[in-house]
Amino acid sequence: MSEEQLRVFIRDFMVETVLTKTASSVSDDAGHIVILQSQLGELKETVVDQAHEIKWLRAQRSASGQLGEESNGRVSD
Repeated sequence: MSEEQLRVFIRDFMVETVLTKTASSVSDDAGHIVILQSQLGELKETVVDQAHEIKWLRAQRSASGQLGEESNGRVSD
């Protein structure tokens, strides 16, 4: 094998190695993105549930006459 052929072989090998590692990394990142999307969906559901609970609690307080003054979106007792 000539020196030029060896250089080409090494270059091709390095390119293939980098591309393989990059593809693996992209695949891993895609997996992490799917997990994060799932967690974000769960978090969104939790926030929506808590918002509904807050509305319900405010309605209960208002109905029972225990609602304090509202200031800046916060209820004070």
